[in-house]
Parts: sequence; C-alpha cells; structure tokens
Amino acid sequence: MKKAKEWIEGSEIAQYARLRDYGNQILKTNPGSTVRIQTNPMPDSNPVFLRIYVCFEACKKGFVGGCRPFIGLDGTFIRGYYGGQLLTAIGQDANNHIYPIAYAVVESENKDSWKWFLEILKEDVGDFQANGFNFMSDMQKGLIPAIQEIYLNANHRFCAMHIWQNFRKKWSDLQLKMCMWSCAKATTTQDFNAAMERLKSINAGAWEYLHKISPKQWSRAHFSEYPKLDNYTNNNCEVFNAKVKKMRGKPIITMLEEVRCYVMRIMARNKKDLVGYNGRLAPTQQSRLERKKRESNKWMPLPTGDDAGNVYEVHCLPTKVSVDLGKDTCSCQLWQITGLPCRHAYAALAYQNRRPEEYAHNWLTMGAYNAAYQISMRPVPSQEYWEHDVDTLPILPPRYRKPIGRPTLKRDKRNDGPKENSDPHRTTRRIGTIICKYCLQAGHNKRSCKKRKEAAGEGSSAPQAPADDEDEDLLAEMYYEETLESAQAEQEAIEEGNESARTNTQQQPHQMPPPPTAQPQPQPTNATTRKQVKRRSVKRPPPTGQRQQPSTPAANQPATTPSTHNSQTTPHPLQGASTGTSTRFMQFMPTLGVVTPTAIGSGTSDRRRGQGRGRGRIRGSSRGKNGLSSGSSNSTPIS
Repeated sequence: MKKAKEWIEGSEIAQYARLRDYGNQILKTNPGSTVRIQTNPMPDSNPVFLRIYVCFEACKKGFVGGCRPFIGLDGTFIRGYYGGQLLTAIGQDANNHIYPIAYAVVESENKDSWKWFLEILKEDVGDFQANGFNFMSDMQKGLIPAIQEIYLNANHRFCAMHIWQNFRKKWSDLQLKMCMWSCAKATTTQDFNAAMERLKSINAGAWEYLHKISPKQWSRAHFSEYPKLDNYTNNNCEVFNAKVKKMRGKPIITMLEEVRCYVMRIMARNKKDLVGYNGRLAPTQQSRLERKKRESNKWMPLPTGDDAGNVYEVHCLPTKVSVDLGKDTCSCQLWQITGLPCRHAYAALAYQNRRPEEYAHNWLTMGAYNAAYQISMRPVPSQEYWEHDVDTLPILPPRYRKPIGRPTLKRDKRNDGPKENSDPHRTTRRIGTIICKYCLQAGHNKRSCKKRKEAAGEGSSAPQAPADDEDEDLLAEMYYEETLESAQAEQEAIEEGNESARTNTQQQPHQMPPPPTAQPQPQPTNATTRKQVKRRSVKRPPPTGQRQQPSTPAANQPATTPSTHNSQTTPHPLQGASTGTSTRFMQFMPTLGVVTPTAIGSGTSDRRRGQGRGRGRIRGSSRGKNGLSSGSSNSTPIS
C-alpha cells in the first residue's frame, strides 16, 4: 500500500529534493510570479526545508486591478508525514467569489512565519497606505502582532464566528448569543450600544468580555467604509480551506500542484461564466439590489427642497432616515459600508425615476469583475520536463516524526459546545457531561447511582419504584416471583370459571353467567433482588375449555357461532340494563342508503331518484320521546 501510494502521489523525501526545480518551473512558465523558498542551513548536511511562498502573476495583478481592498488571512494544518501549516491570503471579487491571492507552507503558525508571509505579500500587492487594505482573520496570537508591525495602522477585523466560539465556552445562553450577534450585525452605533446595554443587563461578565475587544474589529457599525464590504466572518478563507482539505494530506509538491490547479480552475470558470452577461452590476450585486427594491415599497421619500434635489427624508413610521443622493450616504450607514444603495436610498431614487445601478460603487460592476480575470494563469508541465539545477544542493525534509495513530482530517470540535436546537419540536442527541438526577453529581446517571442503591437497601420494606430510564426487562426481573404466583392464580380462576360456565349453560341456557370477580394481585416484596433472580419469561397458559352453546336456541334470540374466547372475560352488554333500555336498543335505526318500510309510500319520484343514484342522505328526522330517530317520511334520498 505504501509503495502504491508513493507511485501515485510521489515520495515525500524525493519531492523535497526537487522543490527548487518546481519553483524555477513556475517562474519560467508564469513570468512575474513570486516563489520564495527558505531553508535552515546545516553544517554537516544539505539544508533543511523551512518555508515556501507562491503567488502567481495573474492573481496579484487581478486582485489589485479588479478586487476590493480586503484580504482574509488564515492558516490550516497539513496532514502529511512531516506536517506543517498552510497559510492563505484570500480576496473577494465583484461577484462575491473567493479570489486566492497567495499561499505558503510554513513550519507552524506563529509570529515569525506570519511576518515572513506578510512581508512578501506586501511586495506583491502593495502598501497599505497606497491601497487602503483591510484584513480579516481569527484572533490568532501570532498574526495580530505581525500585522501591526508590517501594516502599521491597518484596519484589522476579527471573525465574529471565532469570537462567538470563544464566547460560548463561558456563556452559552441563547439570549446572550442573540445579543452578541446583534452587536456584530448592527450598522449604526445606536443599535450597537443598545445591544451592548441589553447584554450588560443580562450578564455583566459577558459584557465585560466583549467590551475589551475594540468594536472596530468585529461590529459592522464601526467598520471602515473604504473597502465597500461588510463581511463580519472570515468565510472566504474557510471555504478555501474546505476545498483543499483532501489535498493537505499529500506530499508537498503534489499538494502544491493540486492547489495551483484548483486556483487555475476557479479563475477560468469564473471568467467563462459571465462572458455573455451585459448588466452593469455583477449578478450577485444585482440580486441584492432587487431585494432592496422589494423592501423599499414600505418607505415613503419626502424631498427637503434643497437646490440640487438630492436630500430626502425617508420614513416608515415611526422610523425616519436621511438620504443624500449627492454624497451616497444614508443614516443607516449600509450604503456607505457596502457601496450598494440601501432600501431608503432606493425609495428616494425611485421617486426621481433614477436608475439605482448607476449609484453603486465601481468595485461592484462588471468592469471590475472583468479586470480581475483579465490575466490568465499558464500551465505548468510535470516533473519529467523540469530543468534540474545542479548548482544548488537538494533540500532535505524537516525533522519531524509522524505521530502515532491514524491522521485526523477533521478539527476537534469538543470545545465548541453543543449546538442550539433551531427547531423546538425536534430533539437532538445530548452531548456533554452526564449529571445524575438523584445525587446531582457528574459522571453517572440515576440508574448507576451508588447512593441511590445504598438508600434503597437501607430503606423500609416498601418496594422502591424503578428509575425512569429502566426498561421492562428490569421490571420483570424485580417482580419475577410475584408474576409467577399471579399467573398460577389466574390459571386456577380460569379453570374454575370454565367448569361453572358449562354447568350454568346446561341448566340455564338463556341466562348469562355473572362476571368473574377480579383476583387481587399480591404486593411485591423486597425478598427478591435483581442479582438473585434469573431472567425467565412467564407465559399465561391457554384456556382449557370453550363455551358450549345450548342445543336449542330460543326463537327470539339469534343463533351465534361458538367463540374461542372465555365467556367470563367479556360480560353481556345488556346485563343489568332496564327493560326500556333493552327495548330501545333493539329498535330499528335508519342507515344511510336504506329505505325503511315506512318511507315506501312517501313518494315514488324520490324513491326512484335515490335508487338510480345509489346513494342517499337523511335530510331530516323526527325524534321520538326517547331522543332516538325513527323511520319516517322525512328520511329521503339526495335529489
């Protein structure tokens, strides 16, 4: 198996030795690209691999020319033999597609590796001061100081999902969750402050934890308006990491080649999908604008009378906002953050019969989208076509030993906590620490609780009720002897009842036997325990006799077929009833579709119509003195 895997994917050690040849081939086929390899020199052997950085010319030029100045940074584990980390820088195009910029393989995710990665990235895409880049990442300890050193005073956002993952380790209450996400999604400072005050009133500790994090890093109300992007989660990097998940377990050159092919494939696909599209805005932005159009129907614009006619007061009582079409601003700040007219601005533009597409930012148009994919990536041939550099020493793999056991492909989610059930009518499997309902201690349940068993043994002679989670087998074991005695007593009662039934039937064939008296069940005792009783199934014996019918039934009683059931178990339904009740019970009751003898002379046409259609309905009935309907001329079929 190992040899077959090496034959398909390649050898780990051999691929590290040809890593320089791979970098030279990328630079040869894709001029303008950047490939940096860093090694640790060894005095008595060849250099040992440390890091490699790859950024293609098409990616760097397309990002600067057509994408918004927003970069997501993240790192993920490499599941190969020698391990490591895969660092990625992901952008977003005008149609909200992920746009890979650069990636690197490093030894671990720390300050030095991130600083080395960001320094080369700065050379490729430019400086923060000139381009106004905004970064987003999780709260990684090594990445935060690296960004502060390389990109001084840069806007750095934190992923709200990672903040929530750390937040709910201490506070997983549903109300706190809603308050936290309300703060992250708020677009105005007033909404943010109101959500924070509501959080503070519920839990002061949770409020203090979020108050320590700057709102500029996780709330839309305090984001920079320059990149025209309101992302508060780092989903772009998460999507890229999920796509390269299976690639991260292969040798280094095989992994880098599959990542390169994936980047080339998505860039070619995104370019081809919108070749014949003629709209001004990208399709995703156009869909968002159409949604704003539907939402704007509830808002009414009122012109303020300025000279340019751009300022409006848009209201949907009791809410009022201010819209300035000349400055592209709105009181909700959503237009400034996203670059797309909000529902309030759409209502004002519709009042003047203007096209809202003309007021969207240029980074959301098809011109920016086509500029991002103007340069295409060039193919890279396989290893047999590479030129070998004889002047440099081959690189050795890092000194890393494979851990014991099978490699894990999924992240450990035990510390993430249980997920909230979105459907209140659907139960989910309980995950977490088990708490005993009897002693309220963790680690066991009520059935295996030692304190409960000790209390049951030292208590009174009264039987202890079984726990809620005990099954029927345990109940049968506890009362085995009592069940056996009950079965024997019931069998004797059945035999005696059968004999008495035969005698009564022969002597009095027209009189029903009296109902049997219930046999009292013996009370269970504590003499039998679970350990002393063997598990056996006790079955009730079948009845030994059948009820015999009289040889000559009475004329006024219908003949009945013999029943296999014991007659004593089912008493006569009219036993003990009065004479009037028995008489009314045997009277004729009209049935749907049946013409009674009294209704024959009620009408020939109605009877023919009822017989022709084959169905009838009782339109009315006369009730007698006893409250029962009797056959009359009111019962006619449906006409």
